[in-house]
Amino acid sequence: MKLMMSIDGGCLAEKEVAKMARLPKQKAALFVVNAKPSVRYVSLVEVGDTPYWADRATGSLYHTTTGQCLSSSNLRLDVSTVE
Repeated sequence: MKLMMSIDGGCLAEKEVAKMARLPKQKAALFVVNAKPSVRYVSLVEVGDTPYWADRATGSLYHTTTGQCLSSSNLRLDVSTVE
């Protein structure tokens, strides 16, 4: 599903987050600097022609290969744990 990025470019636009409810969700580990990893639900989305993992709760976008968050260098999705 193609969705729009927010104006600041680090996550999905607020109105787009609700559209993810129709997409399949998958669990993945989220690493946070100086904190314990947590489990997040993500969906694969397209912004423009680029695929990203999107956090279903916050709309944060993560690179599909590296897992690096677009909006914070302190967050990284462990793409090897996506179920």
